Amino acid sequence: MLTADGNCQSLEAAKKNQRTRNYAGQVEYANRELLKLVDAILAGPRPATIVIHADEGPYPPQFVFDEPEFTPPASDGKNWLTSAPKIRQEKTSIIMAIRHADSMPAEAPRTPINLYPIILNRSFNAHIPLKPDRTFMYPNGIDLGALKDITNELY
Repeated sequence: MLTADGNCQSLEAAKKNQRTRNYAGQVEYANRELLKLVDAILAGPRPATIVIHADEGPYPPQFVFDEPEFTPPASDGKNWLTSAPKIRQEKTSIIMAIRHADSMPAEAPRTPINLYPIILNRSFNAHIPLKPDRTFMYPNGIDLGALKDITNELY
């Protein structure tokens, strides 16, 4: 795990810190490096489209564990994917920001399905039709046959 100054800490040091301290240090470092990268791209010789994108939101508190144990807590038998709409919404929320090369404001899609068609349509005059912005989750574990469309529960 990285510290706020970008150094890799030993496993022993990471175990001594709480999860929130380790996480905060990594976020500080990543944010600083990301801002430097964006500044360097913007200072470059030609316009660029910049995408900042994460894959998923945080795990619910009951599924989070501190590094000293390095083992997840026992499940209480509840399925937070199907039993807690607020948690489900937080878990499926993602960071997605687009800065188009033309610098004109634009809203990012809610899900990544249309990210590249939007960029190609705007920057290269493509005419790619957009897909419905939908979110799917597994109700229990990873079972591709059991994916559930939860879009209407989130937005």
